[in-house]
Amino acid sequence: MRDRAPDVLNLIYHVAVTSIERILLVIFMASWTILWLLYHFMIRAVNKRVPAAEAIPHFRVSATGRWGSHGFGWKRLRSEYRRVYPQGLLDPILIACILSIAALAIAMVVLRVRGLIREGWL
Repeated sequence: MRDRAPDVLNLIYHVAVTSIERILLVIFMASWTILWLLYHFMIRAVNKRVPAAEAIPHFRVSATGRWGSHGFGWKRLRSEYRRVYPQGLLDPILIACILSIAALAIAMVVLRVRGLIREGWL
């Protein structure tokens, strides 16, 4: 049985990325950036209309330093946004952006696995 270490290094450094994969990656990064900006814009819009004591933090790090340990979540932001802006378009746009990112991620994995199979790595 031959040594597989050079093959693994070759896989890591020399597997060609097709142009469609590059395009999907650029679209994925742009969608992620848009999602991040819209998410923080949504928090800002809600915080303008609620009392300061009920303001939603932009970053979910508590005083103990644990990420998301103070009970804030997407459900609270979404319900507050719907309460403050009943006809708001930001919530459906965020959901569409999340779904498109998930679809892009799945497409990128499928194309990468298909490429690895074609090149004989899998």
